[in-house]
Amino acid sequence: MTQPQNCLRRIQQEYDSFSKTEKKIADYVIAAPDSFVHKTIDEVAGELNIAISSVFRFTKTMGYKGYQAMKIAIVSEISDSVKGIVEDQIEELDDEENITEKIFNQNIRMFKESIKVMDFGLIKKSVQYMLNAGQVHFYGFGSSSIVALDAQHKFMDSGLNTASYSDLHMQLKAATMLRKDDVAILISQSSSEEQFNKVLDEVKATEAKVIVITNKSNAKLQKKADVVLKTTTMNYSENDPNETISRIVQLSLIDSIYANVMSSKDNVVKQTFGKLKNYLVKE
Repeated sequence: MTQPQNCLRRIQQEYDSFSKTEKKIADYVIAAPDSFVHKTIDEVAGELNIAISSVFRFTKTMGYKGYQAMKIAIVSEISDSVKGIVEDQIEELDDEENITEKIFNQNIRMFKESIKVMDFGLIKKSVQYMLNAGQVHFYGFGSSSIVALDAQHKFMDSGLNTASYSDLHMQLKAATMLRKDDVAILISQSSSEEQFNKVLDEVKATEAKVIVITNKSNAKLQKKADVVLKTTTMNYSENDPNETISRIVQLSLIDSIYANVMSSKDNVVKQTFGKLKNYLVKE
């Protein structure tokens, strides 16, 4: 049986759904993965003051056969992702060339990590929802509000009836006007924001389809949303523009959805034209 990859990235993404003990283990692993891989399961349990069985269950939760299998997966990541993150941290003595190169490398790494965890079946599902929608609303939260606005502008020439909202009052008001065949796309860095959850609940009350684009997900969100499209985030130094990089990935995901929608619409037009052409020939 093939063991799952990208353990560190998945721990970060699924963090909000962990129990208190699981978060304790997750914090320990993420804080020093290079140290963790050299520890026995007994040592980890002892340092965290938890049962060995709790550590073992965590490895199973992450999809591994056992503790050793998870450590092997993390070792392979350390040589690439963790090393790259350290190398690309912006330092005080960096000049214009170094800073620019590091920012570009961070962006490239973020794109690669997002592709690794992307569920393309969910993108296809999102496209179908949008093609069948009476109207599509984009709701942006926090720094993702600009992504929602960009999405609305991009989809204006798609033939879809679209709108974007970033103000909470307008979001809640617009959400109440949705219908069962409509689609609401909620874009946020984190799905734990109070404003986000208020709008999500309002949308669900209308029975409209809900697509969420976020860095973090949890079990509650998975139950409420029809589709959750996860992007990734990375832990850089506190001076690095992590939110900016994450926003770039969200913008690119919107670009991908737009291209898929337009491609599908073209196919629909071609099929319709083909049927009409065949009908005329028969006549």
